[in-house]
Amino acid sequence: MADQHPINRRAVLATLGGAALATSASPGVLPGETGDSTAPAVDKALMATRDGRLGGYMFLDQATSKVDPKRDLLITSARVPSGESLPVRIRPATMSVFRVDTTVDDFTGEGGWYWTNGQTEGKTRFESGRTPLINTPPGGGPLVMVVYQADGTVHWYSLQIDLRC
Repeated sequence: MADQHPINRRAVLATLGGAALATSASPGVLPGETGDSTAPAVDKALMATRDGRLGGYMFLDQATSKVDPKRDLLITSARVPSGESLPVRIRPATMSVFRVDTTVDDFTGEGGWYWTNGQTEGKTRFESGRTPLINTPPGGGPLVMVVYQADGTVHWYSLQIDLRC
């Protein structure tokens, strides 16, 4: 207990309040108003993880797959930070973060996603089927960090902002 630092509750609340405002408000749109309903919502949580600001997230769940390590992995039911449904390509021995597109079908609606690896097609979902608790734009499912190891092992991690004190 000697290595614990005191927590400034005001700083924590200011940070959480700022994060809540940043994820719920858009420039030019007042609270209670709806913006352009045809434009996809920008996924600020996904943008933050892709910009290297991964701190402050925890793993809710994980899954593992095995694929051909000589081929790229293509997530075919993913959303990019701009909110669009676009495939995400991951090269062997790298990692990436994507948001599941829940508008594809019932499987993705429950938090699962589809991928291809060369001619192999697959689908994966987290055992608990957990979806994010906060920061989920419309049509978005779990925020997933994928680690594609050089031996073809793929680790999938469900990310959630860590609000624990």
